[in-house]
Amino acid sequence: VVLGQPSFTATSITTSADGARDVYAVDLDSDGDMDMISGSSIDNTIA
Repeated sequence: VVLGQPSFTATSITTSADGARDVYAVDLDSDGDMDMISGSSIDNTIA
């Protein structure tokens, strides 16, 4: 059951994740909010 009008806001997480191969949503800091983590194969970064 959804009450009211839910709204969502698009958020740019990063603009430089070249070749992202794995992207996960996980609560890394235990604050109740989902955090995003990704691994990129082209630029060898974890974001």
